[in-house]
Amino acid sequence: MLPFLLDLGFKSNYHFKQPLSLMKRLVNFYRESYTGLPTEIWHLSWVMLINRAGAMVLPFLSLYVTSILGFTLAQSGIVLSFYGIGSLIGTYIGGQLTDKVGHYYVQLWSLILSGFSFFVLMQLTGFYELCAGLLITSAFTDALRPANMSSVAEYSPPELRTRSIGLIRLAINLGFSAGPAIGGLIAFFFGYKWLFFVDGLTCLFAALLFFTLIPRSTDHVETVEMTSPDQTHHVSPYRDTSYIIFIILVTLTGMVFMQYFHTVPVYFKEEMSLNEKYIGGLMAVNGLLIVLIEIPLIHYIENKYHHFALLVLGVTLIGFGFAAFNCGYEAIYAWISILFLTIGEILNFPFATTLVLNRSPMKGRGRYMALYNMSWSLCAIFAPIIGFAVADKFSFNDLWFGACALCLLIGIALLYLAPHFNVQKEN
Repeated sequence: MLPFLLDLGFKSNYHFKQPLSLMKRLVNFYRESYTGLPTEIWHLSWVMLINRAGAMVLPFLSLYVTSILGFTLAQSGIVLSFYGIGSLIGTYIGGQLTDKVGHYYVQLWSLILSGFSFFVLMQLTGFYELCAGLLITSAFTDALRPANMSSVAEYSPPELRTRSIGLIRLAINLGFSAGPAIGGLIAFFFGYKWLFFVDGLTCLFAALLFFTLIPRSTDHVETVEMTSPDQTHHVSPYRDTSYIIFIILVTLTGMVFMQYFHTVPVYFKEEMSLNEKYIGGLMAVNGLLIVLIEIPLIHYIENKYHHFALLVLGVTLIGFGFAAFNCGYEAIYAWISILFLTIGEILNFPFATTLVLNRSPMKGRGRYMALYNMSWSLCAIFAPIIGFAVADKFSFNDLWFGACALCLLIGIALLYLAPHFNVQKEN
């Protein structure tokens, strides 16, 4: 972040004597970070914001099945696992359909079918029918993901792809921040059943907005495809050895990072003796920083540095973020860790997605994006299992040291893989 601030004014003639001039430059740079993005990307971001703001069933699903339906903890774990399995299936099918019928119809019908599936899901109370219902619902919901990311390649040229991804990530983060808060109020005042109804309603509203605002095709698809610097000749990602290795490294990175959502909150409470209110504040900082600095930071660095170098720096910072927990049990180390993890996330995830988009061919882009998104579905299923198993068998300190060591190894592997991607710095 230091070079970012220096270039904005600390090395200029302003210094600290004219803070208003520096503030003006900061504001102008912040505004410029959002200018030039295609209208379709802004519209997609609004659709994702509404869709994710309505995603309020999943955060309360475990409470619903235990408190309202009376399932045991073992049954609840099985029910939640079916949601993850459905996500994996939906992502795969969504990628296949994107290559066959196009991203537009996959996104539209994913939103429509998701909406109606939530209306059906609210009527299901039996164990087996609820497992089946969650599998189908999550499959419909996550079929959207590869199609949504594939559409970024169509609606934005290569030099704007990372910022376009950042804008969509911003919308998703805002939605995920608002969804649980609104869902908590709805569950408290009206009951859990209404969560399903509102979630379905927002899916249908997002579908209507998508149908109204998003064009079925663009005129610059061929130009975008011709200017992608690293496009592969492989139509199937499963025959692209370098890409498979890249996906393995992405999956390992995700396994480590998602400890932030699973084992870290438990560590905060049990080892650092932080209360729920304090933990909630810490967790909120991640989303707040992403909203405030991700796009300006991407705007500053995307054309200055090799994208693989940014991935290496990002995964290294993620590793240092977990290692910070082993420096002590004071709250300051929790704040340092959150800062490192967030900056690492910003440097790694958007640029990883850009690399996938730039590498994938037009006729196989859905399958490339599906495999990329499936890696995150696998992380969602296995990251908590592995993390808690290591912490239970050894200790949280061993888990953090292991996470840091794995991140450093991933960084080294990325350095070796970079020449095989033949990534060029965009001008």
